[in-house]
Amino acid sequence: MRGEYKLLRQAGGKGAFAHVIVDREQTLGQPTETFIIFEKMKDDLGETVKLPSNFAKSAQHGCAAALKAVRLLGYNTTNQIIKIVSVRINIVDTTADAVESAAFLATADSFNTLEKFELNYRDGWVVNTRSNYKLP
Repeated sequence: MRGEYKLLRQAGGKGAFAHVIVDREQTLGQPTETFIIFEKMKDDLGETVKLPSNFAKSAQHGCAAALKAVRLLGYNTTNQIIKIVSVRINIVDTTADAVESAAFLATADSFNTLEKFELNYRDGWVVNTRSNYKLP
């Protein structure tokens, strides 16, 4: 199941951009941990690119936080592989918290739970559950 989120907003007088695509696959067999891995990413010309490490860590943290939140909402998150297929950034306008939030929401989208979360800006980008979906 594919999930995608594009953060394109104006906040605090400057722009923010991060676009994350993930693919979620069910694994077979015994219940295991869910794994978050990177696919080889390509630029617009099809060349393999390496994401700066701070953005790569932020994308992984966002996926992991989303898995925890989705699980707390009662969804089964075991036996999954989350593949981070694409992280598009603008070096000038992208912050690590924007990448983390976009990865969180892309992962939530892969579980069809995007409507249960909202993106806010408070001295940085954060994702919260909507008021009508309280976490236990």
